[in-house]
Amino acid sequence: MKNLAWSCRGMGDPQTIRMLQHLVRTNLPEVVFLRRQIFLNDLTQLVVSINEPWACIGDWNFITSNKDKKGGNPIEYYRLMHLKSVIDQCGLQDLGYRGRRYTWAGIRGGSLIEERLDRAYANTKWMILHEQVVLSHLLRARSDHSPVLLDTSNNLNWRPRPFRFEEIWNHHEDCKNVIVNSWKEDIVETPMKNLIRNVKNIGPTMRDWNKRVFGNVQNNVQKAKEELIRGQVDKRIANDPYKINELERNLEKALLIEEIHWKQKSGVNWLASGDKNTKFFHATTLQRRRRNYIHGFYDENRRWVRDNEEMSDKVFAFFNNLYSSEGCSKIDVVLENLSNNLSLEDNISLEKEVEEEEIIEAPISLCNTPYKIIAKILANKLKSVLNRIISPNQSAFIAGHQISDNVLLTHELIYTMKKSKSSKKFLAIKLDMKKAYDRVEMFRTATYRILVNGSPGQKITLSRGLRHGDPLSLFLFILISKALSASLNTKLREKKITGIKVNHYAPTITHLLFTDDSYVFSLAKLEEAKEILESLELYERVAGQKNTPERFQRLLAMVLGMRLTKNLGNYLGLPTEIQKSRSATSKFIIERVSHMIQGWKEKILTPTSKEVVLKSVASSLPIYSMSCFLLPRTVFKAISKLQRMFWWEWKIMCKNKGAGGLGFRDPHNFNKALLAKTAWRIITNPNSLLTRVLKAKYFLEVSFLNAKARRGCSLGWKNICMGKKILTKGVYWKVGNGNNIKIWLDPWIPSITGFKIPLNCPHNCNLEVVADLIDPNTKNWNPGIIRNLFPPPIAEAILKIYILPRTIRIEFVAYWVANSAMDPNSEENPNNLVGGNSIWRLLWSLKLLPKIKSVWRALPNGLPVKELLANRIPALSSTCPVCQESSESIEHVLLYCQSGFPQI
Repeated sequence: MKNLAWSCRGMGDPQTIRMLQHLVRTNLPEVVFLRRQIFLNDLTQLVVSINEPWACIGDWNFITSNKDKKGGNPIEYYRLMHLKSVIDQCGLQDLGYRGRRYTWAGIRGGSLIEERLDRAYANTKWMILHEQVVLSHLLRARSDHSPVLLDTSNNLNWRPRPFRFEEIWNHHEDCKNVIVNSWKEDIVETPMKNLIRNVKNIGPTMRDWNKRVFGNVQNNVQKAKEELIRGQVDKRIANDPYKINELERNLEKALLIEEIHWKQKSGVNWLASGDKNTKFFHATTLQRRRRNYIHGFYDENRRWVRDNEEMSDKVFAFFNNLYSSEGCSKIDVVLENLSNNLSLEDNISLEKEVEEEEIIEAPISLCNTPYKIIAKILANKLKSVLNRIISPNQSAFIAGHQISDNVLLTHELIYTMKKSKSSKKFLAIKLDMKKAYDRVEMFRTATYRILVNGSPGQKITLSRGLRHGDPLSLFLFILISKALSASLNTKLREKKITGIKVNHYAPTITHLLFTDDSYVFSLAKLEEAKEILESLELYERVAGQKNTPERFQRLLAMVLGMRLTKNLGNYLGLPTEIQKSRSATSKFIIERVSHMIQGWKEKILTPTSKEVVLKSVASSLPIYSMSCFLLPRTVFKAISKLQRMFWWEWKIMCKNKGAGGLGFRDPHNFNKALLAKTAWRIITNPNSLLTRVLKAKYFLEVSFLNAKARRGCSLGWKNICMGKKILTKGVYWKVGNGNNIKIWLDPWIPSITGFKIPLNCPHNCNLEVVADLIDPNTKNWNPGIIRNLFPPPIAEAILKIYILPRTIRIEFVAYWVANSAMDPNSEENPNNLVGGNSIWRLLWSLKLLPKIKSVWRALPNGLPVKELLANRIPALSSTCPVCQESSESIEHVLLYCQSGFPQI
């Protein structure tokens, strides 16, 4: 069925009528809509009475994301939420589109504005009923809106699919035997070729076995239902409880297999099967198929290609050219800059014979089985020595390095460049590596078949490029990036480039790398630009550039062969520069959370699954951002509102389980805790590049715990200092030689509140560090000095401190690890059930399915019964609509309503 919707005016105009006739004649729709007849507030009222498959198409007059707008100022968040909140309440999904993105265009304030206002939405039932639906944006003419055509009769061409191992096979007792019996042990060729041959032969065998044993999983469910119905009707079977139980078990098994089947196809890994979420998995699979399906594309000649065979040929030609080597030159120049940092022991460990345990541990990646084993072994070997090979400027996938370090460093350097009053001007070059993995020369590792709409195309033999989804490729790319790093460092030593320093005492930084996301820093001089270009030519990459005086900008851009930009955009997923409005900068986080907890999911997920979505997905999305910066409270309020709309009252859910909640993290407090963790990394990693830069700029002459956020410091440092305030409440120094611990300033006495001496240094006292309180001969405390200098309670507390041997590295101690109130297993911990109300302890300790425990909402009066609703809506009757005998309270519904109890 085809439905045409066109928001237009002036149907008395002959030209408009001719355009409408042309649209009808060309697209042959069964139904045509020409006016918007329903508004958003009407839609929310209408959906209450609809329990059938339904869809809505036309001009919505609102957008849900600024991605759907081109030109003009961004739309405020609260306006974006207007349509989204209605769509979520109705449990609808966007059907997507085919064609040009924007369906409306108009001149506003002298500028062209384009928006995607015309859409189609449908509920889950409708989506399952019409799997192959397509919404097309047609040519805009005689109206400021494009007509949109909804076609439910679109038939996707079936093509052969590659072999996939089905998870449901693991639940059958014969699966292992089928694989073992199909494996041929006779050695015809080399062992490796035998292995590859056997792996290939398993596919057809498993396919045939799947058809015989499982068949169509949906048909199996229907057959199991029909058999159970016949058994319940047949008196001979109905009177036999064993046969009825067997039929019920068959149905439960068929339902479980169906749920596992759709879970695997949906690609949802954060939600476990077995909790009756088949409809959710099915709907997610259909949504994923629609998103991934390619209806057509423009080829290199701007010709629209839509035939599957032709698309497959075009895709093969493109990737075959991409993965064809163009040759590799100047390797000697690169090798000259590299230094050998590995010892003889390192080389021995790398060449050590492979053990059986290494073979068993195989990764999950987009590679065949033999390569998985080999790649994992090599990756584990490289991992042990990478930290000694790779520059501290590279933060990707190396022990002790974190992605947040590069984010904070880049923020600090860009902030320094922006605020600098020096006559020297610096430039920042953002390198966005073009096809970084695919264009790596010197490696010939694989053959590919590109899937076009699920069907494999021709075989492509790679003469360059690294595998995606392979742990070894990550390390190989990091090793390759050392060539750029070594080249820039060599030019720095030869004083051909300058790099950037936050002040005179800070280390010089020429570049920051995280795999293919990189920055290069230097003085804004043509000579240095040419030197950088010489290094960048080794990679042949394209990047952006930091803003400098306009005439010089163009000249530098011409030398570097790069484009100018006033906004460096995002680096490693976070904004490089924070705007004056931090709420505006952080909007992308709200949009990501909003996308993950769409309203249609809320309509079909169980309460337990909603808890998983919120805890494992929605609450985890902002963690990366919160580890670097303190997000505005407006962002947390918006996220809390989304989560409340998705499930229930957020403040109650944030209470610990012993107090009637679900133990959700309060996002603002969790943000501060993550910043405290970042501060802890600065303490425990004094040699990291981030710590060295921050120390030189903010706490050169004092300890980190005594550093302050001075006026004019960066936002990143302010946020770290906020996390440090939390940290100071729970850390103190261990005492070793005492040379680095200030007696009167640092926390070092564990038995005193605050760990610091609550006294000022006497005027005539020249003792500054704890080493002055230690006898240099005995290496123990000097009781005479201590008792003369401090009051008895403090003196005794100091004398009880154990002095560590000099061979032990001195560190801070996290006090809360030993503090019983913060111990997760302690009775004093507020998050522990032991200290909570007895009814909550009883509920959460019951060995029941999680979905049954969702009855907890009844205890804090969280069920929408009429007695509670009548307190808010005076006109609403509180009488139970089922039995019509009593007021509908929670106790009545769960315990006393004789008519309602069987329904529960």
